[in-house]
Amino acid sequence: MDKNERKILKSEINDRQILNIEEISLMFKYFLQCFLKNLAVNNYNKINAGEAITTWNEFKKIIKEEKNFYKFMLKYQKEIDFNSAYHFIDMLDYINEKTVRYFIEIFDCIEDASERNTNFKRKYYKRNFDTLIQTNTYKIYATGLLLKLDDIKQFFNFPPSFWQYIDDKIIFIDSEKEQDNSIYGVLMKFDDNSLLKDIKIIVPYIIDLDTALINVHEIKHAYDLYQLLGSKVEDEMSLELTAKEEEEKFVKNYVMSRL
Repeated sequence: MDKNERKILKSEINDRQILNIEEISLMFKYFLQCFLKNLAVNNYNKINAGEAITTWNEFKKIIKEEKNFYKFMLKYQKEIDFNSAYHFIDMLDYINEKTVRYFIEIFDCIEDASERNTNFKRKYYKRNFDTLIQTNTYKIYATGLLLKLDDIKQFFNFPPSFWQYIDDKIIFIDSEKEQDNSIYGVLMKFDDNSLLKDIKIIVPYIIDLDTALINVHEIKHAYDLYQLLGSKVEDEMSLELTAKEEEEKFVKNYVMSRL
C-alpha cells in the first residue's frame, strides 16, 4: 500500500470510527429508554432489566471488536493490499448494519414486553447471522491480509529441491485485473511417450485469504506432479481432490493457529 492509499485508508477508517461512536450513543439511548420503561411499569421486571443490560453489554463488545479490526489494518497498513483492506471494511460495514438493526429490534421488544408485564424471551429472536464476536470468520479474513508466499512454504515444508525447481516456472498474475479464476492452474508438458516432462504454475499474487488458498491448491498440485516427472499422470481427479483438501488444512492448521 503506497502513501496515498494509506492516507485514504486512514480517512475511511476514521469515518467508520466516528460512525461507531454515534452508534454507541444511539444504542445507549435505546438501552436507557428500555431500562427506564421497565422501571416505570408496575411490578418491576428483573428479567427484562437483566436482558436490557446483557444486550447493551453485548453490543459494546461487538463495537470494540470492530474497533480492534480497524486498529489491525492501521497497524499493518504498509503490508496489506489496499483493495483487500477496503473489501474487509465493506464486510465490517455490512455486518455492522445488520447488527445495529437487530439490537434496536431487541431493545424495542424488551420495552414492549415490559409494557405488557411479560418476560422477554430471547429464544424467539434468534439471529440469522453471526456477529463479530460469534464467529472467527472476520479474524481469519484479517489474518489472510498478511499472508505471503513464505507462509505457504512454511505450511507445506516441501524439500528445497522442489522450490528451486519451480522458481522460474511459477507465474504470478494480478488478481485484481484477472477476474476469471479458471486461468489459474498447473500446466503440464508431456514428451512423445506421454510421460510428464515439465510443469508451469499460474497463480495470483497473494493479497488475501482467497488468493492464498489458490496458491495452496496449485502449489500442492504442482508438488504432486513434480513427484511424477518422467511418469504418466494416471489420476488427475485424485490430485485435484488432494489439493482441495490442503486448502481446508491450511485454514484450520495454519491460519487459525495465528489468530
